[in-house]
Amino acid sequence: MASDPASGSTHLLPAMGPVTAGVLFFGIEGAPPPPRDPRAWSEELPLLLRHRLAGLAIAAAASDEIPISDAVRDRLHDSQQAITARTLAVESTAIQVLRALEERQIQYVVPKGPGIARAYPDASLRPFGDLDILVRPERFNAALEVIVGLGFSSYFEGGEPRAYFDRYCREGVNLVRDDGGSVDLHHRIPPWVWGERLPFDRLLHRSREVDIAGGRVKVLAPEHNFLVACLHVVSDRGVRPGYKLMTWRDVATLGTTCDPVSVALEARDARLDWYLATILRELPPSIRPTALLRLLGNASPSRGDAFRLHRLLPPAMGSKHQIAQAFRLPAPNACAFLAGYVVPSRRFLAKRYLGRGGYIRWWREATGRLRDARDIGEDEVGR
Repeated sequence: MASDPASGSTHLLPAMGPVTAGVLFFGIEGAPPPPRDPRAWSEELPLLLRHRLAGLAIAAAASDEIPISDAVRDRLHDSQQAITARTLAVESTAIQVLRALEERQIQYVVPKGPGIARAYPDASLRPFGDLDILVRPERFNAALEVIVGLGFSSYFEGGEPRAYFDRYCREGVNLVRDDGGSVDLHHRIPPWVWGERLPFDRLLHRSREVDIAGGRVKVLAPEHNFLVACLHVVSDRGVRPGYKLMTWRDVATLGTTCDPVSVALEARDARLDWYLATILRELPPSIRPTALLRLLGNASPSRGDAFRLHRLLPPAMGSKHQIAQAFRLPAPNACAFLAGYVVPSRRFLAKRYLGRGGYIRWWREATGRLRDARDIGEDEVGR
């Protein structure tokens, strides 16, 4: 079935078994309880682990005294310990990065991650494997220089097709270090075309400080994190938009903890009320924030917004191919992206193909990726 943003039927929330659904929304009023059948827990264990839901699963099982097997319990505890250690390591590394930015008088704010975790019953239930850092667009290059100076490098070893992509055709860059440090440096909230409606100064002004391992950081206000989490449903470049279950838990959690009036006002000011309503209607009816949805009313997108969203959601080809980045960008940036994607730099091709094949191999692969994305979309429509 095709997406229909106007009706709220976008089919973004992945299909889940009863255990995963119960665990994912555990503790939220109206959520279904997970089943007590130990066999169901064993069957869905791989999905729980893959989506980093071990902490929520342990809490749900303990709360309802569900008789899960020792093997399942041990796997969940091992996963949660590893996830917690990873989160603490990311926080510790982030403090070093943020202090270095402050020394250069580069203002920042941290979206998602630690700010959203504070809305959970226990912050350990909301792990994160990297830290997002947002800076002013005009300070992005200076911030990137600082972080690279600390030993970080781009996650994508081959780089981007054109050197200007990180600044003008992407919302930021993923940076990693050999010791496991991982930060995502952003100059815009993704997707750019909607994230730019949340200007840095407004986000910084409403930000607040929270404690993490080793120090304090500035994080987004809850209502801004709510909007960012909803944008992340579509902006995530994973398997497909809406794939990551933890993002849906973020949306559900913030929907119950944020003041609906404040959220509705922020969404309306940013001309994202229609988008917020679209995402919230994807939640199971029993846990939707009905008060907020009433405040949003019948908000509808502009023609341009509806056009973009329709091409970013399944089964559109844009939902599964990197060419969709063009729909996430303002028109001039989209043109620059398409030009750089069609004709990459020689340096990029030399790195990618070790000097052999160049443009012919790139265009052949690009054509194949487009064909695969089209075929997947046709299969989804057929089902």
